[in-house]
Amino acid sequence: MTIEKQKIYHCSTKNNAVFFLQLCEEQGICWRDNRNATYHDIWNEHQVDTCYYVHEDGKMTYGSKDFFNEEYPHLEMISIKATQIKKERKAIDLAWKQMVGIA
Repeated sequence: MTIEKQKIYHCSTKNNAVFFLQLCEEQGICWRDNRNATYHDIWNEHQVDTCYYVHEDGKMTYGSKDFFNEEYPHLEMISIKATQIKKERKAIDLAWKQMVGIA
């Protein structure tokens, strides 16, 4: 999954949040203070309402779902579901391996 800029990402579980932050780090997205995405663990602050916003410059911030719905209603909010994304990755990996004849 490619993390897009100027989008809001909702993580309703800590597992989803950890997975999302790992994806961000893999893609070079970091916090406003330039720390790696996985450096700050803020999920407990908003828990099931935790959202992250990736700015145009590739830096991210966070807030509650209510905050983003009220302040940025025009922006798309994407729900992160780690298990679904992992299944999709496995399917893509298998298809690639089959294509090159190593599966």
